[in-house]
Amino acid sequence: MAELEFFASCLAGLEQPLAAELKSFGIERVRPLGGGAAFFCGEREALRACLWSRLASRIMLVIGRVNAGDADLLYAGAYDLPWEDVLAGDATMAVRAHGTNDELRNTRFTALKVKDAIADRMRAVRLERPDVDTSSPRASVDVRIRDRRATISLDFSGEALNHRTYLSPDDKEDAALACSLAAGMLAIGEWGELAQSGAAFVDPVCRDGIVLVEAASIACDLAPGLNRAKWGFTGWAHFDESMWDELIAELPTIQGNSLTVAVNFPDIAVADISVLDSMIFQNGGSIYDADGKKTLIDSEAGVAAFKRYTSLYNDYGLPTVFDFVSRFRSGEMPLGVASYATYNTLMVSAPEIRGLWDFTMFPGTIREDGTLDRTVQTDGLCCMMVATKNEKTRQNAWEFMKWW
Repeated sequence: MAELEFFASCLAGLEQPLAAELKSFGIERVRPLGGGAAFFCGEREALRACLWSRLASRIMLVIGRVNAGDADLLYAGAYDLPWEDVLAGDATMAVRAHGTNDELRNTRFTALKVKDAIADRMRAVRLERPDVDTSSPRASVDVRIRDRRATISLDFSGEALNHRTYLSPDDKEDAALACSLAAGMLAIGEWGELAQSGAAFVDPVCRDGIVLVEAASIACDLAPGLNRAKWGFTGWAHFDESMWDELIAELPTIQGNSLTVAVNFPDIAVADISVLDSMIFQNGGSIYDADGKKTLIDSEAGVAAFKRYTSLYNDYGLPTVFDFVSRFRSGEMPLGVASYATYNTLMVSAPEIRGLWDFTMFPGTIREDGTLDRTVQTDGLCCMMVATKNEKTRQNAWEFMKWW
């Protein structure tokens, strides 16, 4: 994919430190501007910026710039943008607008015109309008009016990046602002370099502890977005979080923070090979032949899947014995591949983290034709009655089955 244009917003005065931070993520084309920094990069670098930036408030994917001379021109310009190539097919949408001019003096009206343009474009191309969700959209479109031009972007952040996960849901915008101020102060003071050299940090007027937490996060090299449950880029048409390669790429970061990932491993107590079987299917293989009389795990697809599966434990050090539910609750295992039953268990047994996590589809494998194969093995329970001519036995068995 070609380089994409982004804009990262920040507090006034932090534009230069933000630009330096973005360059530290491997982004080469960065230009500090008033209120943030423009940059050009690929998808992976942008996602890394979302995960690791301490100074950005939001990160926007620029979709286009259109004429905003009046409402009709704005609608026409927004309609001409390729929204079918921007919004994921099942993404709910919301539009927010900032700024005014002589013809567009109401931001709610501006947002409504752009929303109508997007919906009409999607209906014309995809034959259906996207659902609008103003409270918790998967795709949030940002419109910024300046003079007679409008910059229209997709918010990759979702919730503001400076609203750290250690803040409570009741914390107001002032708390998020304090996080930005603390991170900015520490960046300007080069605390990261001091921490690496073994320096200590003391906050004599600690108050709410935000400066101390930000300093500790930098010293421990903790990604500020590591535990976020929701991101704006999930509503982007080209985003896919479930590739095995992306899961593996996350391991060094997670394990560098003394955390790990759960992938089921068969043992004597629980012979769970569902992940291995799923990998075999995703590689185009099968477990049994057409007659069901012979296993095919020694096929080319089976061997390839076995190598990938065992590399998770041999090369990346994933544990083979663990209690995922307990370690997920404690934060030691922030990511896991498990059955839907685990979701039910966590919903019941871990009310203290309810709303702070979510589940998604089983990870997939990219096939040679470029498609993403998410084939997954599943299982279930059943109760079977053995055939018998003894009527009493049959009736008793039937009563038991109805009870079961």
